[in-house]
Amino acid sequence: MTLAPYSGWTFWALLAGLVATHALLTRMDAARSARNLAMIALSLAVVVLAHGADRWAWVLLLFLLGLVVGIYQVGRRLAEESSATRNRLAWTAVALIVLVLCYFKYSVIYEPLDLAISRLAAVSYRHLVLLGVSYFAFKFIHFLVECRRKSVGELDLLTFVNYILFFPSFFAGPINRYADFARDMGQALSPDYLEGGKRIITGLFKKVVLAASLYPYSFVALDLADPELGPWRAILSVYAYAFYIYFDFAGYTDMALGAGRMVGLQLPENFDYPFLRRNLQKFWANWHMSLTAWLTDYVYWPLVRKLRHARVLEHRPVSTSSLAIVITFMVCGVWHGDGVTFLIWGTYHGVGLALLNLYTHVVKKYFSKRWRIFVKRSPVAYGVSNFVTVQYVVFGFLLFGSDVAGLREFFTVIT
Repeated sequence: MTLAPYSGWTFWALLAGLVATHALLTRMDAARSARNLAMIALSLAVVVLAHGADRWAWVLLLFLLGLVVGIYQVGRRLAEESSATRNRLAWTAVALIVLVLCYFKYSVIYEPLDLAISRLAAVSYRHLVLLGVSYFAFKFIHFLVECRRKSVGELDLLTFVNYILFFPSFFAGPINRYADFARDMGQALSPDYLEGGKRIITGLFKKVVLAASLYPYSFVALDLADPELGPWRAILSVYAYAFYIYFDFAGYTDMALGAGRMVGLQLPENFDYPFLRRNLQKFWANWHMSLTAWLTDYVYWPLVRKLRHARVLEHRPVSTSSLAIVITFMVCGVWHGDGVTFLIWGTYHGVGLALLNLYTHVVKKYFSKRWRIFVKRSPVAYGVSNFVTVQYVVFGFLLFGSDVAGLREFFTVIT
């Protein structure tokens, strides 16, 4: 049996068990360690069932638990060591996390390694898929960086294990921060069953009704080789796919936030009407917000601080910022999936944001105040910019959902 997040009676029973157990322990005024242990136990059950509940699921679980404890111990050392030691230790740990992510996620890495394991061990070895690897890798890196900066606060092993494995957000986020999670666990915030239930119902509606209704019309579900498809239907299928992704992902996030509210945890919001925003920067500030915030804090700003010392960029802040944006979104693209089109998708958005950055600079420097006010406040300007932004984003989803062969097939249909 394989368990899918927010699907099937088993998952919902475990979620109900989480809420009921937390409510009982809260009523008994149980210690944080007891609440952590109960939540961890249920999360472990979900992780094992999600991976098939066979021997390989237990291997993955033991590996993950070992990694969690190891990263926690590294974090403790980072919070105590001298500056030079902290830097070496932090970079080594981050490199290890990236290697783990690459092995489980990218075929160009795991296929030759799996083949080598099979030959060396003389066994038929299949690649193991570790669900949620992208999200807990980002959590690990966040934790290590903040420990190096000595900004984490109180460190507690059980709280950290619970933070990484908390199953409502384990598989697809949102990417919350350790300090916020530890604060909520320490304060034993009162559960909000009404608000939590509303968010779960809203999420179910988005996934089960809206996303499921759009999926059959998206290009990933259509036969692009069908001669009756036609160019307009193919183009509309890209819009169907874009909004399918939005409602599916936003629905998952709503349910994760709702589950968090029901056990007194404030997980971060992930979507705030992104398709209604006036430009690409505003879109990304309101789409997968926890990822955007993570990339800003741990990729973009460190890059800017490094690049601004390069002689060619020393007095060019716009060029520095634009280059950092492109690199950041290339990382974003690679993080999303295995395949060259994900890198192209990330670069596409990075270039779009860099061009917007340049446009904003030019408008501020060379355009009149009246024009700047018009661009900022006019409904006409908002409508035009929003329309252009949506078209740019939707076309990007074609890159996101296709491989190279699929792109060729799509453009053959529309031309």
